[in-house]
Amino acid sequence: MNIIYLGLLTRRVALIPDMHPLHLTKRIYSSWSTFYDMEGLQSRTGVPVVELDDILHTFVTDGSKSEYQIMGCWSVAEAGWGSGHQGYGGSLHKYGLKIEVYPLPDDLHGIWRGRIAPQMLTHFDLDVDKAAWLEKLAEQAKQNPTNLTTSVGRIIPSVMQSPPNDRLLCFDDIYYLSDRMPHNAAFPDIPVYRQTKGPFTQVGQYMRFSKKLDLIVDGILKEVFGSSNPKYLALHIRHGDFPGRKSLAEYSQALDEVRNRARPVLPEVDTLPVLAVSDDTSQEFADHAQEQGWTLYSHEKHQTEETYNVWYPVLIDSVFLARSHGMVGTGHSTFSLLAMQRVQAWQGMPVMFPGDSIGVDYFRY
Repeated sequence: MNIIYLGLLTRRVALIPDMHPLHLTKRIYSSWSTFYDMEGLQSRTGVPVVELDDILHTFVTDGSKSEYQIMGCWSVAEAGWGSGHQGYGGSLHKYGLKIEVYPLPDDLHGIWRGRIAPQMLTHFDLDVDKAAWLEKLAEQAKQNPTNLTTSVGRIIPSVMQSPPNDRLLCFDDIYYLSDRMPHNAAFPDIPVYRQTKGPFTQVGQYMRFSKKLDLIVDGILKEVFGSSNPKYLALHIRHGDFPGRKSLAEYSQALDEVRNRARPVLPEVDTLPVLAVSDDTSQEFADHAQEQGWTLYSHEKHQTEETYNVWYPVLIDSVFLARSHGMVGTGHSTFSLLAMQRVQAWQGMPVMFPGDSIGVDYFRY
């Protein structure tokens, strides 16, 4: 989504590499069009999108480092938390590509809570003299050949094999784009027309699931609820790697608040089933879900991964959440936030995190 959003802001073609299984147990790449309606997305946003699988061949190597082609990229990761992804490339390795990262100008970072504003990257692409900045980096590298850092400790490649060029704008990691401009920063040189709404508003809400994935979920929901298009409430409860997690009682309380909010437009909300999605496999959680009358769909029991592949359990859960008529998510979880934005945009129904005010509008981002 963020790549396409930057394509919109910079008026460039968005080149989309395969989905990279960073959080999954098996290294299986997958095209975005397997799970999303990319043609529909292009027509709704006006941004031309090209998947790399359509223009590049899969790379076969014997492991020799010299076989890979080096591609220069600007480092959003370094700007956000001080460490660029040098040599990393995620699914780009599939095409025989490795990246060489270069720092963004020191006065351009526009950081808000470790995230960089997309408007700053747009400003960098359209208004900054990148060739002059590269010359400055090269000069600093010559002056400090054994300590290749800027004055603020940012790494500069010792040998600039393939510096970024204007034709192909490459960033190492755009996961940590901010959904807003920094509160305490003023950027008078950025035209008003670039002070846009967030990536979900302009791109994400138009990124619908593929027909194939929808049909799979239709079948599951019919099996679970007796209808391929049922009304239900949803919970996303993430526990495994989240410190300071909320109690299950707090999720139940938040769900009651969602019911209260939904009741004026959905009078039957109190009779709707609840579908819970979670990484918690403990017996305590299963017992609590049963006590509350929540429905759990076990991908392990139904062998989702074995039937399809490692990507399907999490993508099916995404559809589960997006189709709900009210949702409670886990704070700080991107998975929850994206699902909640979909529920607000697609269903027009309330969502919240435990402990939040019920009126929070997550869709505005």
